[in-house]
Amino acid sequence: MKNYIVILTFLLFQSAFSQIVEVDTENLSQSCDELEFSKISYGYENKGKFMEACKDLSEERPNMFLGYKSYLIVEGLLKSTSRNNPTKARLFSIGKTHRKKDIFALQITNFADSTKFRPTVFLNCAHHALELLSTEYCFKIISELLSEENSMYLDQFDFWIVPLVNPDGSENYWHRSKYSGRKNGRMNSESGVWNTKEGVDINRNYPFMWGIEGKYTSSNPESARYMGPTPASEPEIQAVMNLSIKKVFTLSISFHTVATSILVPYTIPEATNPIPELPKQFAQKMAAASKTQRKSKPKYIVRKNIYPVSGTDQDWHYFKNGTMALLVEGPFYHTGISYHYSKVVMDGFMPGFWAYLNHYHDLPKLEVHAIDQEGRALSVQVEVVGRKYYHNEKFFTSSESGRYILLFETSGPHKVLITYTDQHDKKEYRVLEVDLKTKHVVKSVVF
Repeated sequence: MKNYIVILTFLLFQSAFSQIVEVDTENLSQSCDELEFSKISYGYENKGKFMEACKDLSEERPNMFLGYKSYLIVEGLLKSTSRNNPTKARLFSIGKTHRKKDIFALQITNFADSTKFRPTVFLNCAHHALELLSTEYCFKIISELLSEENSMYLDQFDFWIVPLVNPDGSENYWHRSKYSGRKNGRMNSESGVWNTKEGVDINRNYPFMWGIEGKYTSSNPESARYMGPTPASEPEIQAVMNLSIKKVFTLSISFHTVATSILVPYTIPEATNPIPELPKQFAQKMAAASKTQRKSKPKYIVRKNIYPVSGTDQDWHYFKNGTMALLVEGPFYHTGISYHYSKVVMDGFMPGFWAYLNHYHDLPKLEVHAIDQEGRALSVQVEVVGRKYYHNEKFFTSSESGRYILLFETSGPHKVLITYTDQHDKKEYRVLEVDLKTKHVVKSVVF
């Protein structure tokens, strides 16, 4: 019964909040003059500098790196980026928050060659909106991907970038109280009067092994780490899940701050990782190439977790789609770090990001393409025979493209079971026996 309620809740929220639509890039939802500057908390040395960044949004090509970014500045920068790069970038809203704010996603790829299938990459920042440095990772990557010297990555991948997963939390932090911003805009109390204890920690709300309580995950609505009333109850999580189920991301990074670490799934101590542990290989490549620029912790540390926690982003992506999902914890918190240090931190991280992408090309891979007799994409289950899973993980081709990319540690012979289930619950099976002598093999399967 509990699972039924969770699924029903997911469908209702998906319908209400999680429509993926391309957005108008000409107009902003608010003007700089409408903001309550007297309540701005952190992020700029003074209100004048914030106003400078806000007014700069009216320029044809506003500067991405004038300072930390509120929701309005994120919106303005994403819209101008999409306008100015029509063959490389398109802006979407993937859903709405409790306060009906758009959750923006910038798609970056080579639109000039739209016939080519590319593995999808999901990059997201600011589940916890008070972690201002996390959003800088997303904008640094956007800037670098759109540079001519890195254009080859747009031929190789289809990037979906969400610089601010938690817009309501951002509004709380910038314009209500510096003691808020970790949680979203849900009103837990019946009073209808907002306070800093309202909201849900949305990076405790993902449905994989949700609800395992501890010091860092709580069922208390007043806790800063409140997991929410039910798994996937929050519109921000519904939006991310809906996008991920449609696109079936091959790679994913979620950015946070302070712990100077790269976390690999499964973070939950009670969860047993599948074998082989491929995400760990990606994390090690990233860590080896990155520098934190923090004297006391010069390198990112690869680890399973910082502390026991459930309901997190990277665990759900790994469980649901087999995504090579990592969580990067930046080296500094927002308080006490001047903005100019963020550039140093980003410059130190970028070699690790390129190493992460390049490791994808280093691994043998099988691209499964499932279609029906008319050539239409099908969602089918894809299973590597002999791999060990412990939590009933099941991976499917994308219903949009009919494709799923399987990564392997080694080349040579592998066996893959494909299962198609029709609308009457009738199952058909295909077995692929492939010898991965090359790095990338494509196999079409027709049902």
